[in-house]
Amino acid sequence: MPERIKTKSLSIGPEYSADLEFVSTGCTILDKALGGGFPFGKVVNLVGGESSGKTLLALETIIKAMSIYGKELDVYYDDIEDGFSFNTEAMYEVKLELPERSKTVNGFAKNLAAATEKAADSNHKLIYVADSYDELSSEAELERQKEVEEGEELDTSTYGTEKNKDFVRFFRSTWHDLEKDHVLLIIISQIRVKIGGLIFGKKYYRTGSKPLDHNSSQIVWLYESEVFSQTVQGVKVPTGARFRAVIEKNKVGLPFREAHFNAIFDHGLDDITTMIEWIFNLVTETGKTKEKPKTPKKKRGEKTPKKKKELIFQGEDFTRAELVAYVEENNLEEMLIVEAIKKWDFIEDKIRSNRKRKYDF
Repeated sequence: MPERIKTKSLSIGPEYSADLEFVSTGCTILDKALGGGFPFGKVVNLVGGESSGKTLLALETIIKAMSIYGKELDVYYDDIEDGFSFNTEAMYEVKLELPERSKTVNGFAKNLAAATEKAADSNHKLIYVADSYDELSSEAELERQKEVEEGEELDTSTYGTEKNKDFVRFFRSTWHDLEKDHVLLIIISQIRVKIGGLIFGKKYYRTGSKPLDHNSSQIVWLYESEVFSQTVQGVKVPTGARFRAVIEKNKVGLPFREAHFNAIFDHGLDDITTMIEWIFNLVTETGKTKEKPKTPKKKRGEKTPKKKKELIFQGEDFTRAELVAYVEENNLEEMLIVEAIKKWDFIEDKIRSNRKRKYDF
């Protein structure tokens, strides 16, 4: 069994990058899939459509880090698209201050540089979230918009190339500072439908793909798999969702891993339910809840068998909701983490190559 990296996160993967410090995403299974969580000193790109869990995952990572590092952590949530709507006081009992948002790539670079310098001067770590890349403009684009307001004709032919050039320059000038000052930069990207994508390659793409592909250490595509709801007095109300995380690039862990994680809209990521579903194989590969096996029909003359519940844990029979409550009431979260990690590591051990080493040194 490989040793685990010793950091402040409970849910850590094998020692692929022992020189890095990771912060947990707040989801044990996703941490394992990533190789330890999100690494300080690197760029993480979260990609997805609307309601795919991008902002919630970034937010949960911040709150988890705040609970670990306290005043030794600086946070800059750059709400570029001006759409942040989570009530963090109600969800986490922590108020997340939103500083001045960036409007251009150059403005984003200046805000990041200022936040990095402030954190470095205080010997603090920094998590900077840019939400989202798509809403950033280039300086040239803003100039043209002013010209249009003055009655001139709009030329959109170079919008994307100018913005990408600004972003390439940003990475060239900033990359080493992120590593040196242990900054975790999380960049959120929206997806676009690709014309011809159903025939050639992927159906979706994201803007700024080349500079983000080149400079991100981890690229995670997120998809909404299933929405959960409760019905009260005949009214059906959505209360949570399950998301599928596909890790398309991982320079600090094993590539092409996937994880499913649950969230409750007024609570955040639901790590307990996620671990229970992982341990007991309750979710399909596409992230849907597995159907319960049908009870065989009773034959004539047989006694009606006692109806079994869903899960056996510590010798007792539970429904999913009952097991979640039991774990919380008895403070068994760490026991559940151990079991979830044990299963993940067992699978990784089983698929690890046992081939003879090719080279002798």
